[in-house]
Amino acid sequence: MTTISIFRDSEQIDTLPIKKQFYINENPEGELYWYESIEDAPYRTGVFQIWLQSIGYNPKIFLVPPNWQLIIDDVWMEKKAYFNLENLKGKKIELRYKEYRFVFQIDE
Repeated sequence: MTTISIFRDSEQIDTLPIKKQFYINENPEGELYWYESIEDAPYRTGVFQIWLQSIGYNPKIFLVPPNWQLIIDDVWMEKKAYFNLENLKGKKIELRYKEYRFVFQIDE
């Protein structure tokens, strides 16, 4: 199962398992919010940022915008847009944006 730890500045603000999917959006005020299904979205407006799918044997991240920093197993990747990141099993994925850090531990 995939788990995520969420930090704002240096404070951990949330840790949760991801059962199927995980979304990160940005509301009009610039705050990030996250949820596991479209029905659970706390806002109906905002800018879609990240979509991770953790279903079955091939977890993937469909989008990492170019203004986010992607780090895979402590290796900082080039800052650019990434699409359909696959083969993530057993990896630690970190996404940074503004004062937020999202750390995904994707189990084998």
